[in-house]
Amino acid sequence: MLSIEYDGYVKLLNGLITSIDSIEYNDKIKIDEIVRKLQMYIKRCFGFSSTYIIDVIRIDFSRLGQLDAWENGCGSLKNLINVIIEDLELYNTISVTGKKSKDKEALVGNVNSMPQIKNVSKIFISHSSVDAHFGRAIVKLLRGLGLKRNQIVFTSDPQYGIPLNTNIFDYLKKQIKDGVYILYLLSDNYYESVACLNEMGAAWVAQSQCTIMAVPDFEYSNPKFSKGVIDPKQMGVVLDDEFRIVELKNNILVQFGLKVDEMDWMDIYIEYIKTIKALCNVSKFSNNMDRPISQIIYKTGEKPGKGTYNCTKCGQAIFLEDTTDNLPPCPKCRSTQYRVNINIKINSDLYL
Repeated sequence: MLSIEYDGYVKLLNGLITSIDSIEYNDKIKIDEIVRKLQMYIKRCFGFSSTYIIDVIRIDFSRLGQLDAWENGCGSLKNLINVIIEDLELYNTISVTGKKSKDKEALVGNVNSMPQIKNVSKIFISHSSVDAHFGRAIVKLLRGLGLKRNQIVFTSDPQYGIPLNTNIFDYLKKQIKDGVYILYLLSDNYYESVACLNEMGAAWVAQSQCTIMAVPDFEYSNPKFSKGVIDPKQMGVVLDDEFRIVELKNNILVQFGLKVDEMDWMDIYIEYIKTIKALCNVSKFSNNMDRPISQIIYKTGEKPGKGTYNCTKCGQAIFLEDTTDNLPPCPKCRSTQYRVNINIKINSDLYL
């Protein structure tokens, strides 16, 4: 791609972001036009088989009559365009510096915000046993990408764990020393585990390459993370961040020399996202089991079930008619947190 072409496409893509910012709520005709143009630009820049085409299709504008669906859809579209611009910048940098075309082919479609894996043959998932259910979803994703069983170390599953009659600490120490790649699955549970912190410290001393991942309710602004040994400036992944998971996939394929059929990848990807979202719902339900219902906080975007909910800031009441409805931002003050209204009879469907 010539530099002038790169500049032109970046200008066009930034123009789409401006159009999204200025579009009126629920204008399906204009949003369809923006989506069509974006798909055309993707095909011209990356080809008809680019996974970005699928990413556009997956953005949900099916419930345009609902404010939260509109805002989420527009936000996701803008995020995707920014990722594509970063990808084009990487492609253009390689073209200008004159690297071989095969290098360009390896990097196009992969945003260079993920750490590069070099000279490693295994991935070690460092996690708290309490978060093993999330770890299993990651293992399934890695296997779907083509990693073999003996290339994954995941101690919560005997199939990927420590060999029989082997000292666990000696084994992990050897893996780290031999240059295993670390996937840190961060959570509050992780930082409360002495064993996890020991793993993190040992990997840091060995200067092991790593990717940081977080369970969906763990914030990277958490002081536990910022005060730890991992560089807080390193770009991380949240397990349900659909764009970052695609980046992780691309990075692993390139660095481990793997290939995956795009249709197979879509099946793997969709199943992974469904699994993570289902696990999040189970986790929230479990965490709320021993709490009075009046103390449970629900956030915008969640699907708490049928019932009436009051904004925690201004008291505005919202009624959800269906178990599949998402909580919108408060129409009065735009706050994003609610409590269930315990003064109104609660429909039994709330707990289905």
